[in-house]
Amino acid sequence: MSKLIVLLDGVDGITMEDGARWMPLSILTIGSYLKHHGYDPVLLDPQVHPDWKERLADLAARRPVFLGVSCLTGPSIYNALDAIEITKAVDPTIPVVWGGYHATLRYSGIVQEGLADAVTRGPGEVAALALARVFERYRSGDPGMQDELRDIPNIAYGSVNDGKIGLRLTPASRIPDMNELPPYDYSLLNPELYYEGDERVILYSSSYGCPYACGYCSEPVNSGRRWRALDPERMVTEIHSLVRRYRPSQINFTDPNFSSDPRRVVTFVEELRKRPADVTFMGCMRARDVVMIAKRMPIRHLSEIGWRRVFIGVETGSDRVLTYLNKASTTQDTYDACALLSEAGIEQWTSFMHDLPTETEEESEETLRMCDRLKSLPHHHQSHNFYMPYPDTQLFQDEYAHLDLSKMRQVDWAESSTKGSALWRGRTAFRHRVIDRLEQMRDEVPEVYSRTTLLGRPDPEPPESEADSGRDTTVTYMSLIQEGLAPR
Repeated sequence: MSKLIVLLDGVDGITMEDGARWMPLSILTIGSYLKHHGYDPVLLDPQVHPDWKERLADLAARRPVFLGVSCLTGPSIYNALDAIEITKAVDPTIPVVWGGYHATLRYSGIVQEGLADAVTRGPGEVAALALARVFERYRSGDPGMQDELRDIPNIAYGSVNDGKIGLRLTPASRIPDMNELPPYDYSLLNPELYYEGDERVILYSSSYGCPYACGYCSEPVNSGRRWRALDPERMVTEIHSLVRRYRPSQINFTDPNFSSDPRRVVTFVEELRKRPADVTFMGCMRARDVVMIAKRMPIRHLSEIGWRRVFIGVETGSDRVLTYLNKASTTQDTYDACALLSEAGIEQWTSFMHDLPTETEEESEETLRMCDRLKSLPHHHQSHNFYMPYPDTQLFQDEYAHLDLSKMRQVDWAESSTKGSALWRGRTAFRHRVIDRLEQMRDEVPEVYSRTTLLGRPDPEPPESEADSGRDTTVTYMSLIQEGLAPR
């Protein structure tokens, strides 16, 4: 019997503002685990496979064990939906598994729309292997399959009763110990397809989850605030292997927060100082973590091992809003972290969210004053986005708990992005004021924004009377309004 499994990531690059290709680690980790256990995974990525639809149709004709799709909430959902439609058109008996961040958040809607035979919630390696073993014996729609699914942890699936699809959930299990998982098998992706000239960047993740509970973030839902990480010794060994085989110029740590345990960062740096690698690094750290790391070692040690860039989710310059976001950080942490990194010659790539729920105009001004102050630091860069409500996050529950989300289809969620969403289109005049200030700062110090696309203006421009009224201009799609889904 065929061991073929097709995995597609719907990544659309909406966050890759400079056009860089983003290695889909979400399906690479699943593919690596399945290959380790004897399956034949084929990975499809629309970024590097412009003919992915034709490839998928050909692969579907070979009757794979299942099709797996993964995506974020937003436009990448379209590719996931297209992949399911293409596969089912070739052979409606091919099982479909939907995983990733969006699936973890909206598993109920996916199941009730009949889009997948199973939805994985949270990390999916163990569930994917168990599903593969079930789907080798059962095809989509076969009687008896549901009896097998109920024993697989961390999934959702449907049961049909009187023509209606009911939702079944299996118990959650612990996040796997990453040290028990096989290394990423980058031969499944061919890293050369993702290199851009001299920019030979490999993505690498050294941990799952995040222990923090930021209210706007989907990670607490995805991982339950649990965190698992590779040992620093294994990390350095794998880095040396990647450098020898693929000759990257840079390794980008895609951990939700590389610095969740500052002690591990220090140990990693010490290990790499003993075993240097000819490559540079970048990754995400919390501002307060940077300050804590500086109490354990000089930040210049990061620079000395080749760490060139740190991404910091600043979000806001208001301490009141930081508390509202449950950020567990302060504005002083931001200033201190950026100053420490700047002094060590490390680029700080700070990100900000604007037009947050409950954010006042004065608090927005606090954020803009912080941006203005930080832009004078050496090695400083900024990116800016408008707030997007991700389903089932704490802020989402606070603002939209009254909505009946069962009326929203996955295609509706595909319309969401950091430029606006079906639920939170934002305050038009408020956003124009933010953009005006950011454009002024960009003109003053263009290098701070040289690789950042500033926010697009809301369309259409607000009439003068509206801009002066201070009225909330939040709007939703007409279809949602007609269904009674308008926000408060």
